[in-house]
Amino acid sequence: MEDLLREVPQAAVIGSDYLPDLVLSAARRIRSAPFLQFDLRKCPLPDECLDGVTALNVLEHIDDEQ
Repeated sequence: MEDLLREVPQAAVIGSDYLPDLVLSAARRIRSAPFLQFDLRKCPLPDECLDGVTALNVLEHIDDEQ
């Protein structure tokens, strides 16, 4: 995320994680972007509000049935 913000400073970037502690840690480290805590299976963001999504270390934690 830091690389993206540095390379594309005009981009609107939102960070997120399922774990509140990780959200707080990232928000303290990267102050130039907002961070949200939520379950990706119940994303609070409206449909079609993002141009892209990068998910790291996520899919292996979601059951195949979901």
